[in-house]
Parts: sequence; C-alpha cells; structure tokens
Amino acid sequence: MGLLSVDELKPGMVLERDVLAPNGRLLLGTGTELTPRNITVLKTWGVVDAHVQGDGQEHNSHQEPTLTRELLDHTRQQLQPFFACTDLSLPAMREIFKLALYQAAGQGKGHFVLPPSCNTGDQAPDPEKILAGHPLVTAADIIGEQTRLATFPDIYHQINAVLQSPRSSATHIAKVVGKDASLSGKLLRLVNSPFYGFPRKIDTIPRAVAILGTNELSTLALGISVVHYFSGIPEGSVDMKSFWRHSIACGVLSRLLADKQQGLSEETFFVAGLTHDIGRLVMFNHLPGPCGEILEFAARAGMPLFQAESRVLGFDHALLGGELLKKWHFPISLENPVRFHHQPCSALNILDPSIVHVADILVQALDFGSSGNLFVPPLNSTAWQELKMNKTVFTWVKSMALRQVYEIERIFLGGTHD
Repeated sequence: MGLLSVDELKPGMVLERDVLAPNGRLLLGTGTELTPRNITVLKTWGVVDAHVQGDGQEHNSHQEPTLTRELLDHTRQQLQPFFACTDLSLPAMREIFKLALYQAAGQGKGHFVLPPSCNTGDQAPDPEKILAGHPLVTAADIIGEQTRLATFPDIYHQINAVLQSPRSSATHIAKVVGKDASLSGKLLRLVNSPFYGFPRKIDTIPRAVAILGTNELSTLALGISVVHYFSGIPEGSVDMKSFWRHSIACGVLSRLLADKQQGLSEETFFVAGLTHDIGRLVMFNHLPGPCGEILEFAARAGMPLFQAESRVLGFDHALLGGELLKKWHFPISLENPVRFHHQPCSALNILDPSIVHVADILVQALDFGSSGNLFVPPLNSTAWQELKMNKTVFTWVKSMALRQVYEIERIFLGGTHD
C-alpha cells in the first residue's frame, strides 16, 4: 500500500482505499483505476492524497520547491506593498498574506512591479480635477445610458421570470434555456466540469435541471448571460481576460465559502461573485478617461480603488453594479452581495455580501486576474466574524479553487489559461 499526494497520481493507478471529499462525500471507491478525469475531480474537490495499490515508491519522485528563508524574506519584502491597505494585525488577514507569500515564493515570483505609490515621489493627481471638462454624472445617469444603449436579449428576461416565479417548473426552464444553443452548450459544459464533479455525464438540459434544480440552473444561466452581455467591451479599456479570470475566481471562492454555511444556494453565490465587479465595466464603458485617472489616483495615493471612485465620483463600482442588477430585475439575493461587497455591514443581511467580500480579498491576494485594483482591499473584521469560520478555511478554499477557476474560464471564454 502506498500513500501518494494527489499531484503524484497517474492514470492507470488503482485505489487501495475509498477517497472522500473534505465534506465526507464518496468520490471514488476502492479498486477504481484512475483516469485523467478522476484525478482532475480529486484535485477539484481539494483531496490532498490517496492510497494506491503497490508501495508507491516508484512514483514518489515529486519534489516540492525549496523555499529558503532568504527567498521568503525577499518575496515578503516585494509583496508587502500590495497589502498596504490591509490590517495585517488581523489573524485572518495574516493567514491570507501567508498563503500569498508561499504561493508567490513557490512559483518563483521573486520580483514584482511595485505600486507607483511605493517607488516614486510623484504626488497623486488632484481628485477634484479628474472630472474637469467632463459633465457631472450620477450613478442613475450611467445606468440609464447603459440600459438604453444595450438591452438584455429577451431570453434572459424569460430566464429571470422563471427564476422569480413560484409556479415555474423544471420543464419550463428547460424549454426556455433550450431556445439558446450557445447558452445550453455552456451550461452543459459547466455541469459536466470538475466544478461539480458528477460521476456521469449530463447530456440534456432537462437532466441538468432535474439534478441541480430549477432555481439553481436559472441562476447559472443568468450569470452566463452577464458574461455574454459585456463581451463587447473594447480591450483597450480594460484587460478583459484578466477581468473575467478575477470575476470567475471570485465566483468559485464565493461558492466554496457559501458551502460552509447552512441553507445557502451555492449557485447564487457563484453568480454573485462572478458579477461583483460589473460596475467597473459600466464605468469603463461610459467614463473611460476619468477611469484611467482614478486608477492612477488610487495607485499613487495608496488607496483601494473603490474608495478612490467614491472620492472622485461620489459612488463606487459596487453601487453601480447593484443598481444595474436592480434595473434588470435580478433577484435581491444577487443584487445585494454585488452592491455591498466592499461595505458588507451596510447591508441588512450582512452574511451574503460578507461571503463575496472575503472571496474578493482572497482572490486579489492570490493574484487571480484583476479588475483594476492594484492593492488588496481591506478586510472588514465584522464581515469575517459573520462567516464564523476558522482562518484555516483559506487553505482548503485555495486548493479546491485552482482547477475549477481555469476550467470555468475555458468554458466561458474559450482557449486555455496562462
């Protein structure tokens, strides 16, 4: 009998014992001959090792990178400026920094492009002058213009109607989703991916509805629709690949954190995390010039981006995203986590935005893409306490998320990850 790390498992090996997920779910039984898909599912579920037949020594050639004290100290010095807006006296924030440190050092990221506020003596732009020459706008003005210029296709309104109707049935949502071949294809690829890890292929929308549920599949369909809606943003305004990697990662981590709570819809939190920064895209669309200057102001002032937006515009991207979802008549369970993900204690229901708040910070710290924020946002200690979790959950979430993020990115955006 041999105990191997999940990274050492190879197709053709045979399991000596059952493999269970961290939540106790049976993933693979004794005697299973491993396939590439089996191994991917194990990694997705956060399994760290497995017993295989034989002594396993012939396979035990994997060597972890050596992280010397010198390397860690150098990486810490390079990494700390990006955490300048956080309070590292908070145990949870220290744990997140530790994860980021070991990841950066292990990946050989010993050199970083430092934030401008840390390597130049130039002063930050005057926030009062950023909008000079531009008409004053409110969040309502921007949302009104956005919805006037580009409306959701009718099918997505039908999906939303299904989601909010207590009379909707599995047959109803299957028929609605089935009208759009592209949407149906992405949904089926998603439910057959390691994101769910189902042992058998689900090949029809009715079958997917039967397994996931009407509300869950409808919510996923809305999330996919938002990604499609913003597919026409010019690349010059924002790095869209990096933006959606960040958003997908936040969705995956939000879903994993929600899984630790009782009675929450995991799909709702995946979509809430996926859409949490869409207000940034609306800003890029309507205020491309000022957005660039706000980014520079935040960087040189050493300020989180959402605070810089509020300082200049009087509102931030979170409020803008919440208002857009409200205008689209999305469920309040999606609107509120988006609206309050930077200020969760301002919400009546603190828990929901707190989950996305913590996921967003972890995603920023672990460098899963970017929506423009240079600094890791500050952790709200009340929001973290609301989750009632131990800080060790971050290691589990990271191990579970890695494969899922890249697989969903491939499904939603095509291609392969870098």
